[in-house]
Amino acid sequence: MIDLLRVGEHGPDSTALVVDGEPIGRQVLAGLADSVAAAMASDRKAVVWCAGDRDLSTVLGYLGAVRAGHAVAFLPCGQDPVSALAILDTYRPEFVVPTPWLAGLLAGHGYAPRETGTGCELFARGPGAGDPGGEVAEDLLVLLSTSGSTGSAKAAKLSARAVADSTAAITESLAIGPGDRAATSLPIRFSYGLSVLNTHLRAGAPVLLTAENPSSLRHWQELVRARVTTFSAVPTTYRTLGPAHQRLFAESALTTMTTSGGRLDPAVQERWWRLLRERRGRFHPMYGQTESTARITCMRPEALPERFGSVGTAVPGGRVWIATDTATDTATDTDTAGSAEDGEGEICFSGPGVMSGYALGRSDLARCGPPQAVLRTGDLGRLDGGFLYVTGRIKRIAKVFGYRANLDELEARLDQSGGELAVTATDERVTVLVTEPADEAWAQAQRRGVVELLGVPDACVRLRRIAALPRTPNGKTDYAALDREQRGEPR
Repeated sequence: MIDLLRVGEHGPDSTALVVDGEPIGRQVLAGLADSVAAAMASDRKAVVWCAGDRDLSTVLGYLGAVRAGHAVAFLPCGQDPVSALAILDTYRPEFVVPTPWLAGLLAGHGYAPRETGTGCELFARGPGAGDPGGEVAEDLLVLLSTSGSTGSAKAAKLSARAVADSTAAITESLAIGPGDRAATSLPIRFSYGLSVLNTHLRAGAPVLLTAENPSSLRHWQELVRARVTTFSAVPTTYRTLGPAHQRLFAESALTTMTTSGGRLDPAVQERWWRLLRERRGRFHPMYGQTESTARITCMRPEALPERFGSVGTAVPGGRVWIATDTATDTATDTDTAGSAEDGEGEICFSGPGVMSGYALGRSDLARCGPPQAVLRTGDLGRLDGGFLYVTGRIKRIAKVFGYRANLDELEARLDQSGGELAVTATDERVTVLVTEPADEAWAQAQRRGVVELLGVPDACVRLRRIAALPRTPNGKTDYAALDREQRGEPR
């Protein structure tokens, strides 16, 4: 069993969680988790579906399942009954920690409430739901959805060793200690948010449990009141932070800020880096994937500002290299080369936290096995002196009239100051999408910029205005939805 609470090391009375302004001590939280674990008693290893997110019930369900030795499935279904039923049918969990609306659906499909004596709502699979079937591998700890869409059956299989090793590597990279205090600014059903919870609990640092939108002023007021020291968010969130957030930052105890999950404009990085530097704080751009449990690289604060645009170097115990031929394992090793001249290729990683493969259903849970030796990320990047620069996705490479175009790189080189934008492409045309209300002169300048960068005829690039960019549940631009729409299919 992985011990995230470490009561003996950090002391029984040290604060583990802050819920509705009230602290929950480490020993108390351990007792609550043990009560949930007892309610999950089973004659074999079980699957526990945690369908909720940033609430006490979900956290207790997660910690209880870990202490019971079960496998925890973080598979989001939104508020879609069809997606929820598909997950129940595909993974046949023995226990479910539901959202409020899901509780009613479970009762009608063979699940019954089970008392935990805590704030955790728990449903157990009954005879009416049928036999759950296949065995669950002893070393399997977490299943994390790899899809930007809710209700997807595909999940990364993460062993107890992978979670423990990744948690230790991130804790070391960020120098997290008992004096820090984090908040659930990110969904814990995603790898980045779960890593924030795991690392701070392990390090003896309190975690403010909140479900507020991280862009909202209410959330930032919470950060001020709770004396939170660490803020973690995806680039989409950072782009929404304005003068009002900076005024609250000035009142806060924030000394560490991290970002991962996409490209953050270097100008935005620099703004927050300067604000943190004034109070001797740290800004950490990072890079990771669900398939690596959480983080692959982390920026050392002393490398800024020279390395703005980079996501840092490999986490302790890890190795990053660039496969120059994406069809093979031919690679540029960060230890032996890694200069910008080595060129762009697929980012590869080996080290702590790499998954043990994918699961598409219950039958795939019988074996977990050792972590994969090499994680091929599907992302494009380059190395310069060991520092990784992410340049795009392999699938976001398009050919327009024979011209090869890295659509992510095109977006990065455009002027983002006038509003949100995205670039999509077919074989015949590139489309620059801008969100309303965008200034016409700025919007046309971005279209002309793409024409010039690609060196294609003016007619090959069109401008289109939309109300808002579609987003995946973790805040990234949903390019798949944009591509479907461009093909005339529904989002």
